[in-house]
Amino acid sequence: MQPGNAVDAAGVERFSTSSLPLKPAEDYQEVKTPDLKVLEDGAIRAGGPPNLYSRGNIGLLAQYAATGVIYGTMYSVVYPFLTNYLRMSGTETTSASVLITLPYTLKVFFGIITDCYPIFGYRRRPYMLIGWGVCFVSLLVMTILPIGEPYYPDATWASLSTLTAEQTAQLNTGAQHSGVKYIFLMVIANLGSVVAKTASDGILVELAQREPEKIRGTLQSMVFVVQDVFAVISSAMIGFGLNSPDYGGTFSGAMGFNAVMGVCTFFSLAVMPFSWFCITEEKTHRRSARKYFWALYELIQQRVVYQIVIFRF
Repeated sequence: MQPGNAVDAAGVERFSTSSLPLKPAEDYQEVKTPDLKVLEDGAIRAGGPPNLYSRGNIGLLAQYAATGVIYGTMYSVVYPFLTNYLRMSGTETTSASVLITLPYTLKVFFGIITDCYPIFGYRRRPYMLIGWGVCFVSLLVMTILPIGEPYYPDATWASLSTLTAEQTAQLNTGAQHSGVKYIFLMVIANLGSVVAKTASDGILVELAQREPEKIRGTLQSMVFVVQDVFAVISSAMIGFGLNSPDYGGTFSGAMGFNAVMGVCTFFSLAVMPFSWFCITEEKTHRRSARKYFWALYELIQQRVVYQIVIFRF
């Protein structure tokens, strides 16, 4: 029997703690009790309450502001431009509205990609730049691409029940077919903004977990207020800027579709420096995508989840 050990009345050898082999301290880091001083007031993550207006976080507001402009414009421009200016059919414009919002259904997969496949060690900022880069290129093409003449040479003809043969000959029938390329470009632009927004949501979650319990949710409220405010501004831009007779309105003039896309192009370009220099992110390592998809599979099997999924689709 080794020193430090003992035998009880039943003859069973007992070991004292001094005789047990010691493990390195770093083996216990993952199960270490969090520092109560750091996680006081019910915070979920260490780091203290974040300041959204600091240089390291202000870029997050810029992300959601640009997202509000892009989404608000892409969704609102369907009626004045595709329906009234190009005179696409109702089926085509309805499909366009669905396709433009389709990238938002892919957010969960974009989130898994950003979590599992960091670029140069960063999970968020590179994807923001990629997303806004794709969005910028698509918007720039729509800014410089001539939209051609409207379907009706005279906007008042739209209210006529029948057209004469002479009037019919003057219709720009090619306008209806040209709308397909604009739908494609708008979908790509929105796809890029969704990739950037998904990465921004990851930063938002990390910062929100640092909030004390008494103010938890303030961060999310602020960024979504900013997003909705800029979405309203973009919708107002469409309402006032595309309100001439050619776009189905009553104003004597209009900004024009190209000018509206130019405004969106500016926002998608201006947000890029904020994406890199005004957002704080630590380097991390690659994670297993298989585990993420397995966790997603288990999540979908829960009744409260799959009922919502079925309802949404």
